[in-house]
Amino acid sequence: MFPSEVIDRKWIGKFNEQGVECAFINKKSSVVSQLITIFKNYQPIILHCHFVRFDLNAILLKLLAYNDLDVVWHFHSTAGRNLLQRIKDLVKVRLCANNFVDRFIAVGDGVARNALERGFSPGKIITNQNGIDIPRFTSDQNERKRAREMLGVTEEETVFLHLGYDPVIKGADVFVKAAEIFNRNAAGKALFVIVGRKETREFVSKMSQSSTLKLLLRVIEPVERFSSFLNGVDVLVSSSRREGLSYAVLEAMTANKVIFCSDIPGVADSLRTARGVWIFPCGDEQALYALMKKAHELPLSEREQAGRLNARHIAEHYSLESWANRMVGVYRPLVMKSAALTQL
Repeated sequence: MFPSEVIDRKWIGKFNEQGVECAFINKKSSVVSQLITIFKNYQPIILHCHFVRFDLNAILLKLLAYNDLDVVWHFHSTAGRNLLQRIKDLVKVRLCANNFVDRFIAVGDGVARNALERGFSPGKIITNQNGIDIPRFTSDQNERKRAREMLGVTEEETVFLHLGYDPVIKGADVFVKAAEIFNRNAAGKALFVIVGRKETREFVSKMSQSSTLKLLLRVIEPVERFSSFLNGVDVLVSSSRREGLSYAVLEAMTANKVIFCSDIPGVADSLRTARGVWIFPCGDEQALYALMKKAHELPLSEREQAGRLNARHIAEHYSLESWANRMVGVYRPLVMKSAALTQL
């Protein structure tokens, strides 16, 4: 099941080709009533929620229609520990989740620690790092040439990419400020690309640094073939203030890219040993600028070697096959429990 806005995406067609039935949820209508309608001819065993959008709806469905349903929550990011969040967690975590959710999956060690701090039941938390479809993101020189032609850059220019869908949380302002320092100090020829939608464009356009950078800074819409587009960039910058282990970071590593990451727990804890991942203090545009300058001045052979080390790190720790096997380990006892209840 997916949000209704993705119904026309090309990747949905792959499910159709393989005979996998998909359903689409309209966020503006009652999610629970839609789920009850979808499951009219089925007996659901596990409802596994990615992201927070539908997590409480899964509990409601369990209480209202399917008492034996096992609920799994998947954590992709951390939550703050301010007073408002603590009040919310008292209700959502201690009263709801711990009583009605069967497993909590965290995408990284930092995310798991945050879940413990928030009060999630320790015995239900399982860490399963994100899995990457490695062949899809393998470096391709032909794709690189096409992508760079589309961007209008030469091989002498360094392309820095930032994903800024939520510009405040993702630290788009830190990226833009570092880019402006790079340009002001004439550190070299570079293009700074931010992927985002209307919210991101408006956020960036209000920054004074944007007018200084002019054509050197671009905010583009999300790219359908992100794997191909990645081949055209040189460095992926993750300047997030709060996030779990980003799929985009792992995908860029698979594509032999150098990575800059802010030292937030969800990312730094998991990737600190990767030699092609350069970590800087969260929110520090001066430190990010220094890394940009270093990457631009690095001989191409050394930058490519750092990228290859990243790809090797992904192959050793984050393959999709390993992720799937760990998920089978999560599902198996829940399915066996359901089968046992059915036989009673």
